[in-house]
Order: sequence, then C-alpha cells, then structure tokens
Amino acid sequence: FLPIGDEHCRKLERNAEKVREKFNKVLGYFGEDANLSSVDFFSTLNKFVKVSLDMLFILYLLRWALM
Repeated sequence: FLPIGDEHCRKLERNAEKVREKFNKVLGYFGEDANLSSVDFFSTLNKFVKVSLDMLFILYLLRWALM
C-alpha cells in the first residue's frame, strides 16, 4: 500500500503545482496581483460576466424597442 500511496501523493503534488503555475499565468494575463486568491479572482470575474450579460440584454431590448 505504501509505495502506491506515495506515488499517488507525488502525482497529486505535481498536478497541484501545474495548476498553481497555470493560475498564475491567468492572473498575469488579466493584470492581477500574483498573490490574489482564486476565490477573489473568480468572484470578480463572475460579477464582470454577469454585468456584461445584463448590459447586452439591455442593449438588445433597447434596439428592439427602437425598431
């Protein structure tokens, strides 16, 4: 059991490091601080997407009303 468990733990650690590296690249792409937590980043992104969709819907309604 121990050798198999050790290998699984090492694989999980490697995968976790890859995720951290990719998340830091995402933060860099959006110009965010590298110390920003994933919770803060994704909740801000979620708010942005929701507001953007609301604005698109309002613009659609205005366009339809002006026809």
